[in-house]
Amino acid sequence: FKFPSASPSHSVWTNSFVQFQFFGAGGLLAIHLRNRRLKIPLWMRAAIAAVGFGAFYIAAMRCGILVYSSPSRSAFLLGYACVLAGCVLIFVSFLDAMQRPIPVVTYLGKISYGLYVFHPWALALMFHPSTTPVRHGHLVVGDAVALLLTIGLAILSYEFFEKRVLLFKKHFEVVRSEERRVGKECRSR
Repeated sequence: FKFPSASPSHSVWTNSFVQFQFFGAGGLLAIHLRNRRLKIPLWMRAAIAAVGFGAFYIAAMRCGILVYSSPSRSAFLLGYACVLAGCVLIFVSFLDAMQRPIPVVTYLGKISYGLYVFHPWALALMFHPSTTPVRHGHLVVGDAVALLLTIGLAILSYEFFEKRVLLFKKHFEVVRSEERRVGKECRSR
């Protein structure tokens, strides 16, 4: 879809091919890393993450991905390649890094759908064009408040809506996975 009033960066971001590159990269990583554990020293993980965040910086500040202007097509292509590289590098830097899960991170994973859904709303609320702060300090505060608002809305959504939907879907399961495994074992005897 093309929205005439949308900024070029939003028009490109909503393009299916731009989105498919992230799904494709995730799928290729899953295939490549299947049943493998990454044993990377901590210093190298930090370096990989730093390069990933550097790629984000290049995409935003040098290629104009987050700017409401009209960068060239080559800048957009390079910018989204940097975003993809940054995502992959940061993901790899954290993969298999911890022996035990951190409860807060695990809970954020449970509410991740709500984080995804409510984050644009929280940002729009904090940075409405009529109230967009100009000074950098206000941007940091606005981002922090938007993040807290996003997490709060995601928690409410998960606790009062999503949990009930997840329980409700069990009524439609025909055979649970454990029962299916036991059934196969009985038939093989």
